Amino acid sequence: MVDNLSEKKYQRLALPVGKIKIPKFLYFILIVLVILILVIGGSYFYLKNNSKKTATKSTKSSEVLNNKATGGEGMGGIIRRDTSNLSNLEIAKKTLDWIDLQKNKDGIYSVGCECIDEFCQQCKESMYVPRITPFVLWSKFKYAQNNGNYNDFIKEVNLSQESIKEHSLQYYEWNCKLLYETWQSDKLPQTTKDQIKNFCIKSEYEFEDGLKLSPDLDQTLLTNIDKIKNNQSLSKINSVFDLKEFFYNNAFLVSEMVTRKLWKETQAVLYSESNLSESDLAKIYFNKALVGYSMKENLEIKDSAILGISSVDMYRLTKDEKYLNFAEYLLNLKLELGEDVPYSLIYKALLAQNLSTITQNQSYKSIAEASLSDMVKYNKENKYQKGAFKAPSNAYYLRENSLIVGLLSTL
Repeated sequence: MVDNLSEKKYQRLALPVGKIKIPKFLYFILIVLVILILVIGGSYFYLKNNSKKTATKSTKSSEVLNNKATGGEGMGGIIRRDTSNLSNLEIAKKTLDWIDLQKNKDGIYSVGCECIDEFCQQCKESMYVPRITPFVLWSKFKYAQNNGNYNDFIKEVNLSQESIKEHSLQYYEWNCKLLYETWQSDKLPQTTKDQIKNFCIKSEYEFEDGLKLSPDLDQTLLTNIDKIKNNQSLSKINSVFDLKEFFYNNAFLVSEMVTRKLWKETQAVLYSESNLSESDLAKIYFNKALVGYSMKENLEIKDSAILGISSVDMYRLTKDEKYLNFAEYLLNLKLELGEDVPYSLIYKALLAQNLSTITQNQSYKSIAEASLSDMVKYNKENKYQKGAFKAPSNAYYLRENSLIVGLLSTL
């Protein structure tokens, strides 16, 4: 007989019917546990989120500091100049390679690259001028001094003669001053030295009409130096040009005249109506430079450095210690770098180097080295103008890059 499961013949289990009563203390414990879970969980997520924000903020702060140190934002081909594993000579070589790219087929250099776009992928049409050559020659000479190989320099000097065969070299800041040092070297053949001298001889200078040498000019110069050191106004002097605007030109001209005086073998004609000697002209233009310097409202390191270099050259001319002391005073002035970074530091390093050479004081060499180090750190490297140092404007100029190579090769 088959069991019929549908039949209700089996006794059911007796289960309690209705709600189970839960003790009140269990509710309390449960509520406390929920609150603890919410508190602990909330704290965890808050700390985790805050940690991310702090890390992000720290990263952004580091980027800002790096940008300020390098003058750039690390975008569009601009990268930090990593010199940690490079010697000064290796950095100089990279810059020299860029300089060589600025030469045309006739061996004449351009003024540099003025950028068309923000990242300097392209430059404006190049201007090739022979007057840049003394700066390039000086840089290649200093580099040759360091590595002991003068072949490239000798070839460069020989090639440069083509640019001045038919035309004289227009004065451009320092011509003879830079070349005089190369001419003094005993490592060069006489033919090369004669070619270097020819560059200075072929330099043309034009001066203001009506220049006169005051009988008390020597004393006036020393008085004006003292006035500048004591923050006193200088007496105005007559000039065809604005002395403040032409300050740099006048200061550079002092060094040129002093060098030509010391370089007795130069026989170039000076375009002056007054038949004044190089010594006279150096003193006249140093006074103009002093007055122009005193007229500047916001002095920068570059201003004092360039006047200091001309003052060192006045010491070379006169042997009066007051000029040397004035150059030292100008070097130690605490002035703003201004917008001209790192180019401003070039001239500070050059002044310190000049003082080190004259005084044999190693502390000046240390100042030059520190300025050079800052100059490299301040700048940023561009993959489109690789190796070159950037101007305050969106440009890379050959003159300053040549001076940087010379300093890197020396210090």
